[in-house]
Amino acid sequence: MIDCMGEATISDDGGVSYDNLESVVAWPSLDALATDYWRWQRLSGREKEQDPMDAWFCVQDLMFEGHPAALDVLDKLLNGALTDQERCNVGAGPLEDLLSHGGHGSEFADDVFRRAGGNPPWRTALSCLYLSDDVPTSVQERLGPPSRWR
Repeated sequence: MIDCMGEATISDDGGVSYDNLESVVAWPSLDALATDYWRWQRLSGREKEQDPMDAWFCVQDLMFEGHPAALDVLDKLLNGALTDQERCNVGAGPLEDLLSHGGHGSEFADDVFRRAGGNPPWRTALSCLYLSDDVPTSVQERLGPPSRWR
């Protein structure tokens, strides 16, 4: 098992678990995690207030940690997105967290670039990505500007 920030774990068989400090939530696969992520994202505001955000927090932990399976998680999220707006939300959310806020841009930039090559969902996500000034210049040059991916 690989531990992520002490809360999210992906086992060798692909199962995912998340310790939300009150209980442990588990998904049998990355597909199931992505399905639950989108289920929560598509709730109304009032429904979201009453529903735990475990899948969302789990994805966030995996991105901030720079988990080796982070790009596979993003693939699953992009495959589960129903609209370009949802794909854009992946770019401005988890992908940005991985490359900017988690500080893993240099580690993942080349693989992100390769995945985006002929893949419309990845290109849409990248078209909405904002790389802050603290992201290494090499990453900004490799993946920016967003207009390049439209």
